[in-house]
Amino acid sequence: MKKTLLPVAMMLVGLSVLTGCVDKDMVKYAATYKLKNDLFRETIDTLLVLDDKTILETDTFRNMLSSAYYALNLKGELVAEDCTDMDVTPDGKTVVFSDYYNGKVTFYSYPDMKLKNTVETGVIIQGVDLSPDGKTMAVATETGRILLCDIASGEITKDFAAHSAPARSLVFKDANTLFSCGNDQVVAAWDVESGKNLWSLHVHGRNVKSIKISGDGKKLITASNDGTSSVLPATREKPRDELFHLNHCANYVNDAAFSPDGKLCATAGADALIKLWDGATGQFKKEVNVGEPLASVNFSPDGKMAIAGGANFAYLIDTESGKVVARIRSGSTAIWGARFIGKDEFAFVNHSRVRFGKLLTTEEILERLRRES
Repeated sequence: MKKTLLPVAMMLVGLSVLTGCVDKDMVKYAATYKLKNDLFRETIDTLLVLDDKTILETDTFRNMLSSAYYALNLKGELVAEDCTDMDVTPDGKTVVFSDYYNGKVTFYSYPDMKLKNTVETGVIIQGVDLSPDGKTMAVATETGRILLCDIASGEITKDFAAHSAPARSLVFKDANTLFSCGNDQVVAAWDVESGKNLWSLHVHGRNVKSIKISGDGKKLITASNDGTSSVLPATREKPRDELFHLNHCANYVNDAAFSPDGKLCATAGADALIKLWDGATGQFKKEVNVGEPLASVNFSPDGKMAIAGGANFAYLIDTESGKVVARIRSGSTAIWGARFIGKDEFAFVNHSRVRFGKLLTTEEILERLRRES
């Protein structure tokens, strides 16, 4: 057994940057390596020397195998020059990407990724969201204005002042109710048909950069540079108070999300932590340290997995155990958009490229690799 494990132990040194599973001295040593496809291939070949039981019962080997597999199989698609947000139509047949500096939103058919349409806004775009009925797109802009676009025609149908500083994020509750947040520290609700402000609240002490809604449409969750997240009622009537406040850290909270069933919520911070909380009470449950600042987080449809975007990697996280299942290198820019598409597919975008992957267990990956070899 020791002779069999020796080459794997050697590979651990060379791949410590990839897996984040070994000590700091190994990380320094491994930093001199260039992680190219042949090294990922060698990792898989070396691990496959072991029997399945050894691989599956060793967290480090499981992580290495999944990470190397995804690194080899996730190909990037060029979608923008500087993409900071993405969304998917309710039918899952179209993916949408915002291009920050160019002020464009591009629509691609999915999964064949053919360009369908481009909306030119003429302003810097911070975020986008699509209405549940798939008819309207909302755009948050650097000027603080919100644009509403007809998805079928690409026509901008409304343009109204929303925030006194850049509008950062927005989310639909239904076809006629929209929520937004911005660098003016305000969370606001809007009537889509008229563009009328329904209410505005100051619930943070610094920029509010993300807002999302729970699967049942009853709660909002924010992320702020003041290191906290706020959970608010998602109502057209002005809330009397927030439901609860999540104190993540003294650093930025860059994103937050609810699991689809509302039982969990997650916050992602510049402190390298994903924190999981009880979605009903706000009670802290666990944290995952990935070792680099985090920019985005979302849950899988069943809530059993989370995807987080970091400064250089995307992370697939088992929400029950809190373990990182795979650590996927994406490039040298932060991943501001990471999400699941449908039941078992995920996507993340950094700067100009989007990568799509199928969510597989380590057992499924191992079975595929055994079959291929």
